[in-house]
Amino acid sequence: MNIRASNVPTAMLCLLLAAGLGACERDKGPAAQGPAPASVSRPLTTRLPSDWPSQVPTYPGGKILTAGKMKTGGMMVQQTDDAPAKVVDYYKAQLSTMHLVKNVDKGVTQSLAWTDDAQPPLRVSLSVGTNAKTNATFANLRVTHSATDEATDVAAAPGQAGAAAQ
Repeated sequence: MNIRASNVPTAMLCLLLAAGLGACERDKGPAAQGPAPASVSRPLTTRLPSDWPSQVPTYPGGKILTAGKMKTGGMMVQQTDDAPAKVVDYYKAQLSTMHLVKNVDKGVTQSLAWTDDAQPPLRVSLSVGTNAKTNATFANLRVTHSATDEATDVAAAPGQAGAAAQ
């Protein structure tokens, strides 16, 4: 199957949403759902889990599209009309007390990760990009409370990254 260049951002957005949805529990009964993945504890919502870390705020004026609780943390996808660079700068400032351990500019997305060795350890991953058709910016945040995180990097939102990789 051939994918035209104009369809790449839409395809990447679908991957982002599928990754978020695939990692969280669906709103089905236990019999219809089958065994739940080990990392899932609640269905997707548009509200943050009650134990979302206070040091990881939502983006001002951003709309939470989906959020969910995972076994070792949680995830959230937000949408805003602000430029990706502004979203990245906001989270860099808000998480400045944590250690920035990843900053990768992939051209269509920028992915960052921070760690905090406090007890319990906290890892925050952020992927930011824009949808080419709507020009909306998507921010995908994932938090985990473990020393190691095998699946931190969720598929990134389509778009243009803000700052150059370090």
